[in-house]
Amino acid sequence: MDVKTAFLNGELQETIYMQLPEGCSNPGGGKTFVKLNKAIYGLKQASRAWNEKINNVLIEKGFVQIYKDTCIYFLKKDQIKLFLAIYVDDLILACNDKVLMKETKSFLSNTFKMTDLGDLKYCLGWEIDRNRKDKILYIKQTKYIEDMLKKFGMDDSKPVKTPMDVSVVLSNPNEKQETTHNYPYREAVGSLMYLALGTRPDIMTAVSYASRYQEKPQTQHVTAVKRIFRYLNETRNLGLKFSGSNSSDVVITGYSDSDYAGDVNDRKSTTGYIFKLGDATISWRTKKQPTVALSSTEAEYMASAEAAKEAMWLRGLLNELGYEQSQPTTIFEDNQSCVAIAKNPKKHDRTKHIDVKFHFVREKVASKEITLQYISTKDQLADMLTKAIPRPQFEILRNGSGVME
Repeated sequence: MDVKTAFLNGELQETIYMQLPEGCSNPGGGKTFVKLNKAIYGLKQASRAWNEKINNVLIEKGFVQIYKDTCIYFLKKDQIKLFLAIYVDDLILACNDKVLMKETKSFLSNTFKMTDLGDLKYCLGWEIDRNRKDKILYIKQTKYIEDMLKKFGMDDSKPVKTPMDVSVVLSNPNEKQETTHNYPYREAVGSLMYLALGTRPDIMTAVSYASRYQEKPQTQHVTAVKRIFRYLNETRNLGLKFSGSNSSDVVITGYSDSDYAGDVNDRKSTTGYIFKLGDATISWRTKKQPTVALSSTEAEYMASAEAAKEAMWLRGLLNELGYEQSQPTTIFEDNQSCVAIAKNPKKHDRTKHIDVKFHFVREKVASKEITLQYISTKDQLADMLTKAIPRPQFEILRNGSGVME
């Protein structure tokens, strides 16, 4: 559902006067200023006022606002559940009962001026394809990719099979080389980042590396960005697959990995993690670590701490939605020393320099909220979120992450 002129519904808490626009007369006299009773587009607080308005309406209706993500609301009646997600003036509803869905839509339409757009098929550049018979749902951004390729002149580019060239290592700009001024590098990276964060974890690493050189991009960096576009030209129809399950258990699993000293400029490592709900990928991240790791074990340990933070947020979110995580969340790690350190701090002389915040994972393992489990590197899905990988292994990990056509 879409709210018409949403910001005009907001109620102001401040006293604000507005100068009348040219051609508009004041019924109260010749004054050129009028006092605003409600928000109007252009005010700094208009979006906040609208959010407070719809929040109050939903709370009065009986909805519960989710603490872990305040843009999600939850309504439960016996075994009937309704979820409502808000993005500014766009509302997405999901319910297991058609009557409650109809009642909620009617309530919203009577409260605000709404447009009922029916089944969710397109939202914020995301395309949702549903196969109700086989209980399969795909989230893609094919049109967004096609528009992006045209915008940056890459729609006729030669396709490639991977987003990164394993033989190329990006480095800091060479002062002897001229910075590439005529290419919209920041804009291209920003457009790619929206795609990488939305539905394409397979390009996350490539975009992350490219984003590190936005200040003074040179030919090598532009070539790397263009390679991502060439890869998207080959795989524009790929998206995330969500399939149904016969199990009543709603359980998340994670994969945590790190390269070691992968950044040739400062020798810092890169963290990568991915989380799945059943067979569906729901969360992923690539990030350069804040400090230099002294060993691959330390780099992996720092990565597992970041994954543990995400796992705790996901556990809390699911618990609030009514899907209690009664068992520890498993995070797969391909470094056995890292697993050992998290379970037992016996190698104190080799780990005492590690920042306190990274021992968060050890605390959560001890409290049995998280468990680290060893997995072979060839089955480590997060491996593609830390570095360039040869095509055969890359495609295996991409399919394992649920990115498919």
